[in-house]
Amino acid sequence: MLGGFLGSRDFGIYKGDTIPDSKEDKTEKMWMWFNKENDVNDPRLGVVDLENFDRPAEEPKGKGKTIWSAKFAERPRYEMDRYFQGGQRRAEGRFFGFGIFASGYESDDDDHYFQHPFCSRHQNSWGRINAMWQDHLILQHHVGWHEEKAVGPKVMTKFKLETQAVVTPGTAAAGRTGTYILECFAKGTAITTWEETISVCERSVGEDRTEKYIKRSTEGNDEKFVDRIELTLKKDGEVIDQWVIIGDSAFDRCSATVINECTPFYNSTVNGGFFKRSSSAIQTKGDAIDPALCLMLAHLVSTEFNIQEIKDDLNLHTTSNVPRHQNELRC
Repeated sequence: MLGGFLGSRDFGIYKGDTIPDSKEDKTEKMWMWFNKENDVNDPRLGVVDLENFDRPAEEPKGKGKTIWSAKFAERPRYEMDRYFQGGQRRAEGRFFGFGIFASGYESDDDDHYFQHPFCSRHQNSWGRINAMWQDHLILQHHVGWHEEKAVGPKVMTKFKLETQAVVTPGTAAAGRTGTYILECFAKGTAITTWEETISVCERSVGEDRTEKYIKRSTEGNDEKFVDRIELTLKKDGEVIDQWVIIGDSAFDRCSATVINECTPFYNSTVNGGFFKRSSSAIQTKGDAIDPALCLMLAHLVSTEFNIQEIKDDLNLHTTSNVPRHQNELRC
């Protein structure tokens, strides 16, 4: 089965090996679809329904019968440990995932992340400004000249996320019973650096007169990495199975244009990689659960619990203010 994104929230599902090209064919040949909305009672929750195209009159216009429905937090809570590079972590070893994986926080050394292909702007390789330059030397440059230099410390953040989706059968779920919970644990690393831009500008100081002046601005920049994602599926409180997804901090995964995952319930191929996903091919497998539920799991893992979503939901509260002491870092 193949699926393609229909805008930012919905996802069409097609049988076979290809996704139709034309808009008309996509509409005509769509088999099922995932419809995402906010919960009517709590806008902090998202709801994804796997729907068919049997549209009863009593349902809202355009809504089919629901086979499975999943509910989850749109902005899950993160726990963070922040420190200056080379400094002392304040909570070493507390970020443990599911016990079966023995995944206490043993991420790579800080240097691994600074050498990552995504991280070139956080290395001390830019700028030619000497901190001892005096203003009159900078003003010798022409108007419009500018340079950047690294300022302040490099801040490391170790973070973890624990969230879940509650999956229940819908109105079209004949013979499907029970409540399933897909638990998601993720942990990762982020780098925050600051750079100062020094520019030579011009301003009016009277009739037909101008003068040069120096403009300084500081900007904080974040680079986030997900080290791993651990997933557990439970039914009525009992564990059915668990699996792991390796994150984008791994050099061989970060730039891949096709991501393949093999899990207990489905095999998936995501075209476009982690960050430019365009379509997904899903092969459900196993007899433990309903194939339509396998589709729901694959969709949740590749959208709501995927690497880019985890990074987008993480707010490091970075501003232009450069911290001077580690106790100024906000966790």
